[in-house]
Amino acid sequence: MSLSVKKVKNYRQWGCDAWILKNDLVSLAIVPSLGGRIMEFALGRSSLIFSNPDISSKIVAPGKNQDWPNYGGNKIWPAPQNTWKWPPPPTLDHGKYELTKTHESNEAITILLRSPVEKWEAPGIRFERHITLKHNSTKAFLKETLINEGDTDVSWGIWNITQQIVNHPGKNDYEHFWAYFPVNSKSRYGAPGVYFTKDSEGWKGEVAPGIYGVQYTPDGQKIFADSHEGWIGFTDRQKQIVNTKTFPNYHGKTYPDNDARLAVYMNQKELPYLEIEVMGPIVELAPGEATSFSIDWGMAQAQGPILDVNDVGIVTRHLTESKGKLEGKYGVFYKGSIYMVFRDMRGVMLKKTLPQNVSPSKPAQINQAINIDPDVRLIEVQFNNEEGHTLGVLDSLEIIPEK
Repeated sequence: MSLSVKKVKNYRQWGCDAWILKNDLVSLAIVPSLGGRIMEFALGRSSLIFSNPDISSKIVAPGKNQDWPNYGGNKIWPAPQNTWKWPPPPTLDHGKYELTKTHESNEAITILLRSPVEKWEAPGIRFERHITLKHNSTKAFLKETLINEGDTDVSWGIWNITQQIVNHPGKNDYEHFWAYFPVNSKSRYGAPGVYFTKDSEGWKGEVAPGIYGVQYTPDGQKIFADSHEGWIGFTDRQKQIVNTKTFPNYHGKTYPDNDARLAVYMNQKELPYLEIEVMGPIVELAPGEATSFSIDWGMAQAQGPILDVNDVGIVTRHLTESKGKLEGKYGVFYKGSIYMVFRDMRGVMLKKTLPQNVSPSKPAQINQAINIDPDVRLIEVQFNNEEGHTLGVLDSLEIIPEK
């Protein structure tokens, strides 16, 4: 099982060098000189991250009152935006980050990116990005840190933004590109748990109970949600590729943008892309203090819509039982196997099925006729990695006995 990191000159003809972090399943292209961006996250050869086709002509050194050079990719900004207005803090957005390897083994590689200290729009703060890739997994682990290097107290949150592709080459097939996230039934925004800049045909509402869908529409609008669960997903439904983010949700903390945890922005057709945005809470930092926010990325082949994301995979159809037949559809973040565990009302395992091999490179599904014992109250879809270790529960179904 290979796990590697190497520097590639003028990667993709972007006009700058990239560090390629790679295992047998996925690869990341990290570009320190473009504000420490991740410009590519690919399952095999398929990446859903947007990169500006004219990157090389836009490369500029940070400066005061300059136009924003939009490279695409994934980056971090300080939040809230209304503190620095526009454009974003140039040193943090497109300054040259210092890159070092902090860990390298057969199991994992970690890259550390360190920004310069911002001079203009958010003076005195600096970013660090720890990016970790492990073997035999399509997950990338990001730890984002904001440090107050100034001499006064500041209040900031961490804002992680990924620009996503919204069409296939040479086409305007926007209908295939969707974002999904859970909505809070007790949202401060009321029903339907979101607020937005203006009405848009892209706001599709609940596509399943508690799950909001956004279909890319090139109208420059943005939607916000105070989701109570920490995940958001993006998919190319034609190619059945899914890119996800999971993150902690700090209940009771203050968040930017009217307490939003996440947002989706749809750029206009002159440069079509969609942004998946995740926000951390706002923290007051004395000089020398820091705050961190962790985000796990995942990729898998799966059929949309996205109904749930957890540590081991994606649910696109929850496990159901009808007339002795069990059905469910998933995507997974590891090579391994899934199997069903049947438990009684005390949680004791009554039996389990034989394992079914699965891989991130192919949608996984359960379609099985089975006799369910009258004592069964819970069915779990468990996931084992290739070494046979249980990594978690992919899905579950509560069995309610007939009266």
